[in-house]
Amino acid sequence: MGGADFYAVTNLPTDDLKMLGEVFTFIQEQGIYSLAELLTISQIHHPEWFSMIAMSRCYVVDKFIKSLAWEQETGYVRAADRQPAACDPDTGEVLPEK
Repeated sequence: MGGADFYAVTNLPTDDLKMLGEVFTFIQEQGIYSLAELLTISQIHHPEWFSMIAMSRCYVVDKFIKSLAWEQETGYVRAADRQPAACDPDTGEVLPEK
């Protein structure tokens, strides 16, 4: 079975990256913690996502979902959301929390 890879010919890596951003946003906003659920939703409502995930990006999407599930289960707070420790401006010593 020779011939061109249709997906590779019709989609650019930049297209995948843009769609990945859309998929990640959707996953977070909808609280999706199952790759199977995402694939089912994608098949029905976002066939372009389904093609991208199934053909080339399943691993990274699965890892993203698993990471979000872990954050939810453990109560992990992302670095960007953490409060910086208060420091004494003269000594640099970390001050106790109030």
